[in-house]
Amino acid sequence: MKNYLLCFFMLTAGMLLLPRASLYFPMEEEEPPIFLTVLDAESGETFSLPLEDYVIGAMEKRTLPAEEEARKAAAIALRSCALYCRAFRPVHEEADLCNDPACCGGFEREGFSEENISAAAETAGRYLTYQGNPAAARFHQSCGKYTADHQAVYGTAVPYLVRIKNVEENAVQTLTLAEEDFRARLGIPEQIPLEDLFWEYDRSLYLLRLHWGNTSLSGAECAARLSLPSPFLSAVLTEDGVELTCYGSGDGVGMSLGGASLLAREGNTAWDILAFYFPGTEPNS
Repeated sequence: MKNYLLCFFMLTAGMLLLPRASLYFPMEEEEPPIFLTVLDAESGETFSLPLEDYVIGAMEKRTLPAEEEARKAAAIALRSCALYCRAFRPVHEEADLCNDPACCGGFEREGFSEENISAAAETAGRYLTYQGNPAAARFHQSCGKYTADHQAVYGTAVPYLVRIKNVEENAVQTLTLAEEDFRARLGIPEQIPLEDLFWEYDRSLYLLRLHWGNTSLSGAECAARLSLPSPFLSAVLTEDGVELTCYGSGDGVGMSLGGASLLAREGNTAWDILAFYFPGTEPNS
C-alpha cells in the first residue's frame, strides 16, 4: 500500500511539473508577425513595419465604402498587395513598398477609425492567392461599364486583372474647356488641327493614349493634365471648345470600390466581392 501511494504521489507531482497545456492537448503556437520593409521617401532609409499595422494604416489613407463587407474586401486586397510586393518587389528593389502616397498609396500611423480597426481585425491574416502566391489585388474608386485590363493599361498581362463588366452606376463628370486652354494643358501645338487627334481606346473605353504628329500622351497623363479623376474619358469638339466626359475615378484596374459597395448592399460577402473582381484567385488556406 505504501509503495502504491508513493508511486501515485510521484506521478501526480510529475504531471504538475509539465506545461499545463500538455495535460490536455498540445497548444498551437501562434505564427510570428510578418514585417514589411518600407522605404522612407524623405530620408531614403528603410524601416520595418508589421503587416497588420500597414493594412489598417493604408485603409485609413484611402476613402473606403461604408458597407462592412466591402470594407473587409478592401482590407484583404490591401494585405494581398502588400504580400505580393513583399514576395516580388515590383516597384522598389531595396524595399517591399514605400510611404509616398504618389507611389505606393501611403499609410497612416495613428488616428484609426473604429470601422477600419474592426475590418482589419476580422480579416487579419487573410489574403488572396493566385497559383499559390499572393495576388496583386489592386482597386480603384469607381469606373465605367467595365473595369480596365491590366495589360491594356500597363503593358503586362495579369490573369486576374482583366476586363470585368462592372455593376455600379457610373459616376459621370463633364468639363468644357476653351480650345486654347485644352491645347495649353496637353501641349498641343496650334498648327495641329484638333480634328486630327487620334484617341486610342481599349474595349472598356479606357483612354490608352492620345496621339498627334510624333507625340503621344498616356491616358493617365491626359486625365491628370485635364484635372479629371480617370482615364475613362471622351472628348467632343463644340463651338465653345472641347467637351470632356469622364467616368469614375482611378485607373480602373481591379476592384471598383463603388461596385464593391453595391455588391455588399446586395448581401454579398467580402470573399464574394473579391471573387467577382479577381477571377481565378483563391483565399489563402
